[in-house]
Amino acid sequence: MTTSSQWQDSHSPLQVVLQASLLESGGRPVTRTVKQPIWPAEALPGIRPQFTLKDVYDYRTDTTVKQPVVDENSNAAFDIVYADVKGEKKAISGLQVRLIRERRDYYWNWSDSEGWQSQFDQKDLQEGEESLDLQAGQIGKVSFPVEWGSYRLEVKGPDDVVSSVRFWAGYSWQDNSEGAGAARPDRVTMKLDKPSYKPGDTIRLHIAAPAAGKGYAMVESSEGPLWWQEIDVPAEGMDLSIPVDKTWNRHDLYLSTLVVRPGDKSRSATPKRAVGLLHLPLGDENRRLTLALEAPDKMRPNQPLTVKVKASVKEGEAPKQVNVLLSAVDSGVLNITDYATPDPWNAFFGQKRYGADIYDIYGQVIEGQGRVASLRFGGDGDEFKTRRQTAGQPRDDRRPAGAAGGIERSGRRHGDVTHWRF
Repeated sequence: MTTSSQWQDSHSPLQVVLQASLLESGGRPVTRTVKQPIWPAEALPGIRPQFTLKDVYDYRTDTTVKQPVVDENSNAAFDIVYADVKGEKKAISGLQVRLIRERRDYYWNWSDSEGWQSQFDQKDLQEGEESLDLQAGQIGKVSFPVEWGSYRLEVKGPDDVVSSVRFWAGYSWQDNSEGAGAARPDRVTMKLDKPSYKPGDTIRLHIAAPAAGKGYAMVESSEGPLWWQEIDVPAEGMDLSIPVDKTWNRHDLYLSTLVVRPGDKSRSATPKRAVGLLHLPLGDENRRLTLALEAPDKMRPNQPLTVKVKASVKEGEAPKQVNVLLSAVDSGVLNITDYATPDPWNAFFGQKRYGADIYDIYGQVIEGQGRVASLRFGGDGDEFKTRRQTAGQPRDDRRPAGAAGGIERSGRRHGDVTHWRF
């Protein structure tokens, strides 16, 4: 099957998705999908944000996509390359880098088919521009200040080829629902000296905190702490030795650290904490079995099938007796359900979920700066202001209704009726 090119005028990289379905006699389809990237030129600009990706929910499609998110009122930094399909970085002069702010004015629109729908008009505002020259094998770096909202970085090559990346700066509505709206603690970096440990080994743990301080290191399981020790972490970090107890025959173990920077009264700074969490892998690689099957390419119904199973280990001899479960499954059923064969090693010896919830109130501690506020009481009227101006003497402008006569005022702050007419 051939199809004509509909992307010959494209100036940006594309991805063509080919989906084919083969129907069985009963009408059940077997579907396969192939994705093919399309390059409009021999080399293209490449963009890599220096900030993290975040899962962002799109209510229009009811899907979650990963999108770069940078802090509000900060600098958004990017790595820029000019590379070919093989990933080789080429030399280029005159790359035009533009930062565009996508201003969106939202409004509501009504239609008989869809009802009320939220839509927007977008205006692209150029916030910054740079020209970049790259040598062969070089990675360029650019940085732009951002405020809040949706942004797009575009890099244009000499052949009018354009690469772009869209990112968000600042708060998004799902931050509070995910707990990201709270003040996040600083991170304690921890590094192990081995990929896995066995009972009786000694763990060499390197701890690096963002600032010198005191705290503790702990080995935790889902049932509670198993080991802990107070630590005093210098600015350059420290190494800690932890013995692996023979009773730790489980795989939900985590190493956790908490380092608190002391407060500074001279700067009126409150204490600041840093948290680290690292999975502790326990497992003997010699217990991992590698299986190989030898079976005929075809088999006939109602005939015995002989399958030869070979089990081996990474080092040493394999166990003399191994229990094997052999299943014959219709591949059509697997195609419908997208069934993936589970990994028994990860099921028994893999990382388990961290079984504790960490909660603190350091994010609610107010820094000791600013002036002392004074308490004020009262309502929202102007009576309080009027009383201050008249030294505590309220005005009296009341007069009786329906009286034909007049009222004379005196300094005694009461009125005298002179005469009445009815």
